[in-house]
Amino acid sequence: MHFKNFLTKYLISFLILAVAIAIVMALIGTKPVAKQNQVEELAWNVTAQKAELYAHKPIIRLYGQLISRSPIEISSAIEAQVEKRWVENGEYVVKDQILLTFDPTKYQLVYKQRKAETEEIEFLIKDEFNRYKTDKELLQKEKKLLQIAENAVRRAQTLEKSEMASDSQMDDALKSSLTQQIAITQRESSIRNHPTRFSQLKSKLAQAKTRLALAKQDFDFTEIRSPVNGYIHNVSVNLGEQVSRGKIIISLFDNEQREIRALLPEKYSYLLQKALSEKDDLIGFAETENYQKAIRLDRISGNIDRGLAGNYVYFKLSEPSDVFLIGQTLDITLNLPAVENSIALPHDALYGTDSIYKIVDNHLQRLEIDWLGETLINEKQTQILIRSPNIAAEDLLLTSKFANASHGLKVNISVEK
Repeated sequence: MHFKNFLTKYLISFLILAVAIAIVMALIGTKPVAKQNQVEELAWNVTAQKAELYAHKPIIRLYGQLISRSPIEISSAIEAQVEKRWVENGEYVVKDQILLTFDPTKYQLVYKQRKAETEEIEFLIKDEFNRYKTDKELLQKEKKLLQIAENAVRRAQTLEKSEMASDSQMDDALKSSLTQQIAITQRESSIRNHPTRFSQLKSKLAQAKTRLALAKQDFDFTEIRSPVNGYIHNVSVNLGEQVSRGKIIISLFDNEQREIRALLPEKYSYLLQKALSEKDDLIGFAETENYQKAIRLDRISGNIDRGLAGNYVYFKLSEPSDVFLIGQTLDITLNLPAVENSIALPHDALYGTDSIYKIVDNHLQRLEIDWLGETLINEKQTQILIRSPNIAAEDLLLTSKFANASHGLKVNISVEK
């Protein structure tokens, strides 16, 4: 009886539970389905510009140093005492400017003596010409006198035959004739010897002029003048110092021999060598915080020194300038030959080292590009220079930088340049 009551209760509970589950399931099955909201794709505001394919000139940025090929050393050509120093180390001097003077007293006296000797020989040469001219004139007169004397001898001989002339008259006539003959012989000898005497005097004059020139040179050496425009490197003598012949007294840098040396990365070496071989003028500028000067590429070193990542290149200043100092470090910007079909973009357009984004239907497309370096937009502003076969004129290129940039991302162009 008890077991029957228990089973009846158990069955009733089970039926109640089954009915409840069936009701719940029915309610869930008939529940209305909620409508799902559409999520719109997010677009990022960006800036862009149209691709313009031109022949741009890439630039190289280098660090250079102003150097001089070698200092000019001036040595003393005489033995003398320093009388005055006119310049000091580091001063800028111009050609023919006096740098230093020696005591000139000794060399001035020697010069005056040699000059007097030369003038004396020049006077003797003039005197020889006058003597030669006089000898020729007197020779003609002496020949006439000889003719008169010979006529007198003939008259005396005639008178002697007629015993109308004494022996003394005859002797006097002969003596006068012989005297004139001797005078003529001497005069003719003097005329014949004129070329010899003149040659001897010319030789003496040449020797005297040589001694005078040497004396003048030594006298001039008492003033030391700058041979070039440049900077004084070192003055190695002091006031009152006795200087020996051949001693180096001053060294200076030639302004025309100054140049800028910079280390060129190896990857640019071939390009610059090619440009030089084709006579291309590669120009640029060197600058410091306060100055900027135009330069041009002069030559490239033919070897790479051990431990260097490139070879040296040398630049000339386009015009002489004294604003840069020897040894000063300079910022170098060099223009390379123009690259056809290249594109200039702001620096923010470059992602990584070799990628940019093109915008197609308001979505980004990542492109690999050839990075050519930088190019000057004006005197100070630079942009990156790229080239890619996948970019055509008028294509839109991303110019803004943001962290979420990725291929396929939707963008909204807020500024188009």
